[in-house]
Amino acid sequence: MSSPYELLYKILQTMPDPEGGINPVVKNQIQNFQSPNIGAILAFPPKVGGTFLRTALIELLSKNYYAYLSRGSYASTDQARDLYFPTFLHHHVTIDPTPKALIAHCHMHANKPNIEIIEVFKLATIVNTRNILDTLVSYNDMVTKEADQLGVDFLSHSSEYYRDMTEDRRRWSLVNIAPIWYARFYAYWLNYTEACREAGKIPPLWTSFEELSNDPEILLSKFARHVDPANTYSIQDIDSALQKTMANKKDLRFNKGTSGRGDAFFTPEEKSRILEIMTFSPEHTRILQRYGVL
Repeated sequence: MSSPYELLYKILQTMPDPEGGINPVVKNQIQNFQSPNIGAILAFPPKVGGTFLRTALIELLSKNYYAYLSRGSYASTDQARDLYFPTFLHHHVTIDPTPKALIAHCHMHANKPNIEIIEVFKLATIVNTRNILDTLVSYNDMVTKEADQLGVDFLSHSSEYYRDMTEDRRRWSLVNIAPIWYARFYAYWLNYTEACREAGKIPPLWTSFEELSNDPEILLSKFARHVDPANTYSIQDIDSALQKTMANKKDLRFNKGTSGRGDAFFTPEEKSRILEIMTFSPEHTRILQRYGVL
């Protein structure tokens, strides 16, 4: 078997194709290298409890791994980032006495380059959802109230910072522009989930913000089974991880939220416009209704 350094040298000589695909020979080299490390992609849209959940999962996996957070991406001016191949390659080939668990929390679409990285490194993937109206209100509250959130302005796709807009302009952007990003996000991941099932691959695990609010123990248990099926985590392990995380929930911006506040925030005309943007196909619309997005 090749050493990690020989493998790294071979891979670095091969560039991805123009569409982001990974050379089949390189894929084979990576997959033949038996790594004790595991990895997971938390492919969450903004404002669905991701910061809290990633912390709880890292706490839980720390029982068996050196578990750590990675954005999994290269430097970017905002948080809408694609995965960065060298990050996962380094994680995969570096062998330490304690195996590692990389948790990448990324606001990303399931485009071809991202899927190639997910599949070649066998990364468990989780997609979390939330009612779109509640999501948008939570986003508005965060960006307008917290001083360090300019990086999420990618949702408004404007030359202006969201916080610097007039109130009317901000509200217009919240209704007419931000939902486009969420619609594309869910469409990409629904398409990839369907493709996985058709190909007999393990699809992403879909969960919801409501599960986090109503029964975080069951939700974290789902995460553990999906990300690390080789190990068993007891109820005590899960409770301990949640208690440690909950002690820091203020810094993690977690609260149970108020279900339905988005319905009260938007006018009937605004809600109609948001739902028009989000209903991009009848089948996907039915699925998003089942997950509580619509």
